[in-house]
Amino acid sequence: PPQESQISSQQNTATEKQEEIFWNKRPPDIPDCTTDFKFTYPLANPEDVKSMFFSPAGHIEPHEHMLYWETEQEGSTTGASGETRHFSRKIQLYAPTDIYHIDVGYANRSTRDGDEYVEWGGYLYTCNGHQLMLGHIGEPSDEIKAILAETEPTCDQVSGYVAKGETECVWVIDTFISSGTPIFKSSGYAGAFDFGLSLYGLTAEQLQEQ
Repeated sequence: PPQESQISSQQNTATEKQEEIFWNKRPPDIPDCTTDFKFTYPLANPEDVKSMFFSPAGHIEPHEHMLYWETEQEGSTTGASGETRHFSRKIQLYAPTDIYHIDVGYANRSTRDGDEYVEWGGYLYTCNGHQLMLGHIGEPSDEIKAILAETEPTCDQVSGYVAKGETECVWVIDTFISSGTPIFKSSGYAGAFDFGLSLYGLTAEQLQEQ
């Protein structure tokens, strides 16, 4: 067919795909619910956050934890290897919206100088299946501890995020955490913590609107 017809056909196909659910399809294991997604509570007290900054780190594309929340530094140590570790003030984090499903865990980590520490991280899912990511956090709240106590974690499943000799434990639970509930504190072992938001189940047009 003429080139003009080919271009027109391609444009029509692209327009039709705008109405389809594409790569960010809503996760299938999220409980059904009826509320609309929106943030209704601050993730942290703004006065506790020193600054926010974006960083691609070692990644080659936009990723879930590009936004780092920096807290006040309280000190640092330098080990025999010359590695400097910065400590920051631990601040309380809250559920910024209602949560219906969690995939969280901790890893026993160690530095090059042999110092050991525990670091938490994971994913919280909203009613619409949107994913909230938290990294470099610690000290789960009493409310989170009560939820985790409901089931046994899966441990020692070494992933790409854990170095040789380190262990991790992960909980995957359907639950309900209301907006404003204390969830974790920042780890204090890193100068900043990660917060990411991934929107799921939207057409290209809806994603552009967001």
